[in-house]
Amino acid sequence: MSMTDIIICLIVAALMAMAVFHIVRVKRSAKACGDRCAGCSMSGSCHAVKMQKELKRMEKMKKAGTK
Repeated sequence: MSMTDIIICLIVAALMAMAVFHIVRVKRSAKACGDRCAGCSMSGSCHAVKMQKELKRMEKMKKAGTK
C-alpha cells in the first residue's frame, strides 16, 4: 500500500466519521419534547414560529371578543 492510498483512506474515514457525527447531532436535537418544552434544549427555536402565530391568533380573538 502506497502513501497515497493511506492518505485517501484516512480522508474517506474522516469524512464518514464527520457524517455520522452530524447525523447523530441532528437526531438528538430533533427529538420531540412533547408538552415539556421548558426543559427541552431546543425550546427557544423548536416551536418559536408556531407559538408566535398562535399568540397573534389569540390576540385577534381577544380583541374581536371585547368589541
